[in-house]
Amino acid sequence: MRIVLNTRREDPATRVCVDGLGSRLRDHGIDAVEGDWGRYDRYDVAVFMGYDDDAERARVQNPGIRIVLADPKQSRPEWLRAAREADALLVSSVEQREAFYRLNRNIFVYFMFPPMRAAIRRHEQGERLVI
Repeated sequence: MRIVLNTRREDPATRVCVDGLGSRLRDHGIDAVEGDWGRYDRYDVAVFMGYDDDAERARVQNPGIRIVLADPKQSRPEWLRAAREADALLVSSVEQREAFYRLNRNIFVYFMFPPMRAAIRRHEQGERLVI
């Protein structure tokens, strides 16, 4: 299976959804490429941000491609239409899944937290605190 993850934005949500998901897929041996616009005939799945999709062109180039919208939005009619027409939605919480369930029943919850290194903290008694 070949997956393309495309976005034009550089915001934090996009970095977590596209970069984070892309690296996790590759870590598990899945062929995932980021930023390959316009060559959808090479892929089985295209992942777009909910507010930054290229689904129409992807489906024209490759009628069998599956479209996934990550972090879909509801504040514009075109974003609602895109959520309805997508093959699947990738949301960040159970609450977001419930909000989109009326539009699309094929929803996956992907907890979109960036990997963080553990940091050991040691508390040292300092000044007395009176509440």
